[in-house]
Amino acid sequence: MARQSPLAADRFTFKLYLRSLPKGQLYYARFFEKGKTLVLADRSTGEAEEAKALVAAGKLLAQLPLEKLARAKAAKDQDGFEAAERLRNMDLAAFFTWFWTPGASDYLRDREDAEKPLAAYYIQNQSRYIIKHAAGYQPFKRTPLREASLYLIEQWMHHLKREGVSANVIVDAMSALRTPLSWANKRNLLDESFTMAAIVRPKEHHKKRGILSRAEVARIVALPTVDSVTPRPRLKGKDNKHEGTAPIDVRMKAVVLLSELAAMRRGEIRALRWRCVDFEKKLISIEENFTDADGLKAPKRESYGIVPIAKELETVLLKLREVALSLGRAASEDFVIYNAERGVPAAEVTLRRGFHRALALIGIEDDSQASKEGRPPKPGSQQARRLVLHSGRHGAATRLAEAIGPRDAARITRHRSAQAFMGYSDHDTDEMLDKAREALSVTKPKDQRPEAGKDAVQ
Repeated sequence: MARQSPLAADRFTFKLYLRSLPKGQLYYARFFEKGKTLVLADRSTGEAEEAKALVAAGKLLAQLPLEKLARAKAAKDQDGFEAAERLRNMDLAAFFTWFWTPGASDYLRDREDAEKPLAAYYIQNQSRYIIKHAAGYQPFKRTPLREASLYLIEQWMHHLKREGVSANVIVDAMSALRTPLSWANKRNLLDESFTMAAIVRPKEHHKKRGILSRAEVARIVALPTVDSVTPRPRLKGKDNKHEGTAPIDVRMKAVVLLSELAAMRRGEIRALRWRCVDFEKKLISIEENFTDADGLKAPKRESYGIVPIAKELETVLLKLREVALSLGRAASEDFVIYNAERGVPAAEVTLRRGFHRALALIGIEDDSQASKEGRPPKPGSQQARRLVLHSGRHGAATRLAEAIGPRDAARITRHRSAQAFMGYSDHDTDEMLDKAREALSVTKPKDQRPEAGKDAVQ
């Protein structure tokens, strides 16, 4: 090693400390600038005796490139200081955008390094809220991050209200700001610390999803299917349309019943492989989830588990397996809901289209034109009843809770908390309403009335 100049040697010093190793104790030396605490190097002296260790450390003091290390440390600190100053002076609109940009954001990169990455779908949603509702707000463009304040955020929220943005969207947009502001606050990038908890958020209004009745699910079970559906030929003329609803194939029937009878999420249905379907034990293993943004990944909230196969679902899955075998799509790693391209999960739009078609075939109208035409959906339609594919999971949770109780039902649906499960299972079913109607009635049905004189006072 190159020796340092005598002048440089006067700048640095060291401290000895004992370290226990498998072969015994040895003295180590920490080197730093005099009057400073930042450690520049940490080396073993190779000695177990303090006197010899002092001599060895003295030699290291003369040999180590401490000047170079000190410059590197100072440069690193300077880089960190300059990076912090750049962020402090960045306008809020640019800062919020930077924070939710993969490949640029320190926050997202740190989470990846810690093996705790956020889902790409979640990041995309946060970024959309910023771009649509925050990045264009003029006060955010004029205000540097360091001058962010509670009052400014409140003014932005009032601006969104005046623009007619719904309360639900405002709350979601505020969440997209909360994380970056909290991150900046913890790193002393703000001149004055504040928390968004002090803001009175607008009240959210969530409409509960509807569910299918047992009778309606039974009608879907009874629906005839074809092995595969080919697009109907386009009719000539603008106003010429096919009459009636096109049939569904066995894949689409399986999709609906995996939701209604197995409480599976959309991504879990798309990711389901034949190796996870055990016909002998009548069980489905939930091992993967699929989203367009993230691809194949673990189930939501790590909710691995098993689901029993109901007999109606078993019949459909066995039929689907026959079709898959004829197409060469029944290998253990093949997807149950197969796609035209092998090894690729079925598209989300395919599942959604099949669900709406199945409901239309049992008499629940698909009035998807309502939103396009700017009118309320027709009463009793799928849209008026707020029926979507995920409704099946709500329906399954409700029926399970009534039959086996909330605690055991939550194990099947793989909800981690009782509160989350109750949000799914608190729907009213026809059977429950019939029981309530009977309980509220003063007059009992004839077959339940006591025999005359049986209860008379003797």
